[in-house]
Amino acid sequence: MYLLATMIERMSQAWVRDQGLSSLAAFNVLTVLQGAGEPLQPSTIAARLMVTRGTLTGILDSLERGGYIDRRQQGGDGRTRVVTLTDSGRRKVVELRPRVHQAERHLVGGLTPAEQAALVGMLARIQDATSRLVF
Repeated sequence: MYLLATMIERMSQAWVRDQGLSSLAAFNVLTVLQGAGEPLQPSTIAARLMVTRGTLTGILDSLERGGYIDRRQQGGDGRTRVVTLTDSGRRKVVELRPRVHQAERHLVGGLTPAEQAALVGMLARIQDATSRLVF
């Protein structure tokens, strides 16, 4: 299982870099913002991606340098910032998301609908168990 996950992640990381993004996490930030349909605070994005604020800051820096997002102050005191998609960021999500879904369909295309449903259920249980994993 670990070998398969590593293989898929390695291929996915290479693909998003070929598409001009720094990482899968960067693509995920763009999809979270696009799905929200409104500016989000960095803490909200970090919570949705289950990453630390420090990790998210590096991702946001990269996306901002690439012209995919803007960070702006919100409110009068200047302490609260929000992240918004630029037109370039929105186009990138619209361009790449269908290709991600196509790849997912390819990976499970050899399974019957019943097998696909069973796989989703098993993956959900494994994902839930990871939250309690202790090394």
